[in-house]
Amino acid sequence: MRFERFFIGLTLVLAVCLAAMPMFGQSLTTGNITGTVLDPSHAVVPGAKVTLKSIDNGSSTTVESNATGGFSFGLLRPGRYEVSVKVAGFAEVQQGAEVEVGQTLRVDVNLFVAKGTETVEVSDTAPLINTEPSTNTTFTAQQVAQLPSAGGDITNIADTAPGAVVNGTGGYGNFTVNGMPATSNLFTVNGENDMDPYFNINNSGASNLTLGQNEVSEATVITNPYGGQYGQLAGAQVTYVTKSGTNTFHGNAAYWWNGRYLNANDWMSNNSDSPRAFSNANQWATSIGGPILKNKVFFFFDYEGMRFLLPNVDQIFAPTPAFISAAEANIAATQPAESSASFHRFRLTLEPQKTTALVVKEFRPVTNHYELTNVTDTDIKYFLDQRMINPDVERALRKVVAQKNEIAGLDATITGRKTQITSISEDQQRVRENMKALKGSAEEKALVERYVKELNEQEDRMQSLRHEITDLQGKRESAQKTLNETIEALQMEVTL
Repeated sequence: MRFERFFIGLTLVLAVCLAAMPMFGQSLTTGNITGTVLDPSHAVVPGAKVTLKSIDNGSSTTVESNATGGFSFGLLRPGRYEVSVKVAGFAEVQQGAEVEVGQTLRVDVNLFVAKGTETVEVSDTAPLINTEPSTNTTFTAQQVAQLPSAGGDITNIADTAPGAVVNGTGGYGNFTVNGMPATSNLFTVNGENDMDPYFNINNSGASNLTLGQNEVSEATVITNPYGGQYGQLAGAQVTYVTKSGTNTFHGNAAYWWNGRYLNANDWMSNNSDSPRAFSNANQWATSIGGPILKNKVFFFFDYEGMRFLLPNVDQIFAPTPAFISAAEANIAATQPAESSASFHRFRLTLEPQKTTALVVKEFRPVTNHYELTNVTDTDIKYFLDQRMINPDVERALRKVVAQKNEIAGLDATITGRKTQITSISEDQQRVRENMKALKGSAEEKALVERYVKELNEQEDRMQSLRHEITDLQGKRESAQKTLNETIEALQMEVTL
C-alpha cells in the first residue's frame, strides 16, 4: 500500500509541474507569439479565427482562440509576421509582428465593429515577454552589420550584453559573464554546437573559422539562469541564426580597408623615432538570396574573405661569393656527381654510328647510354634533375615517349583483333563438326540451315576484323615513321 501511495503522489506532482509549464514551444533558433482577442468592451472573444502569415516566405497557419480568448504560435523562425483576426460582425484586424530568438511576443488584438467591408491595420509595436528568469539580449542583422568587428569576428557582440566583460586575464575566450570563466560560454549556429572541441571556445569570421558577420540574420546572448532548451555550459548562451532566402530577391556587397595611413603610430615607435609599421587589411563580403519557387523553395548565398598583409622582419645569413666558389670547387673535386658545376660539364649527343642511342657524355671518360626506344618519363625526369638536357631536348624526348605509347597502344589493339579472329575461327570449326555429326539424322534438315547462317555471320565478322587490322597496321607504320623522324632530328650535338 505504501508503494502504491508513493507512485500516486509522484504522478500528481508531475502532473502539477507539467500543468504549470508554458503551453508554447521554444528552441535555440525560434521564438513565439501569444495574445488575446478582445472586443470593443475588452471582453475576451473565444472561437476567433487567428491567422499568422510570414511576410518573408509566405507561409501561414491558422488557430482559433480558446475559451479565454487566448491564442499562441510556437517554434517560429525569426522574421516578420502578420497576425490577422476574423470574427463575424467585426472588422478584420491585421497587426505586424517581428519574432526574435528566445523571445515571446505579446500581440493582443482589439476588434472593432464592422462598417461594411473593412480591414483595420494596427501599427503599434508589440511588447516582448520573457517567461524565464534569464536575461536575453537580441541583435538584429542591421545591428550586427554596424558593430565594429576586426576580421568579421562576431563573438564580440556579447561585450554589449549585461553582465559581460572583456576577458583581460589572458587564456582562451573573448569575454566572461557573471564571473564565469571565459571558456564557459556556448555558441550555436542554427541550433548546432559551434565550439572548438580542443579549447572550448568559438572563433568566427573570415579571419578564423566558421561564421561571418555578413551571414547573421539575428544573434542573441542569453545569460544564466536559463531554461531547459539551453545547456552544456554555465556561462552565456550565444545563438546565431543565419540569413535565408525569401519571396523577394535581396543581397548586399561590402568592402572594408584598413592600413597604416588610417592608424596612429604607437608610443614605442614614436619614442624611437620609427615610422608607422606597414599593414594592409582588405576585407569583403557579398550575399544574395531569393525565391526559386515562390512560397516554397528559396536560396541564399554568402561569401566573405580577408587578405591581411603584415611584414615579417627577420635576419637572413647568406654565404659570400668566395665561400660559394670554394665549396663548389671542393665538391667538384671530391664528389663530382653531386656538384652543381656538372651543369657545365655535360652535353647531350647521339653516337654517329648508332642513331637509336642517346648518349650523355662528360668531358671526363664517363659515358651513360640510354636507348631512345626505351626512354621513359622517369628517365626524362632524371635528365632534368641532373641538368643534362635543355627544354628543347626535353620536348623532343617527351614526343618520343608519346609516340612510343601510341605505337604500344596500336600493337595491343591489333593483338586483340587477332585474338578475336582466332576465337571466331575456333567457333566455326565447332559448328562444322556439329554439322558432320548431324548428317543423316532426323534433325539435319532443321539445324543445317541455322548452322549455315551462323557460319556466314562469323565469316562477315572475321572479314570486318581483318579490315580493322589493316587500318591499324597502316596507322602503326605512320606512327613508327614519325618516331624515326623524331629520332633522326635528335642526331645533333646539344651542348648545355
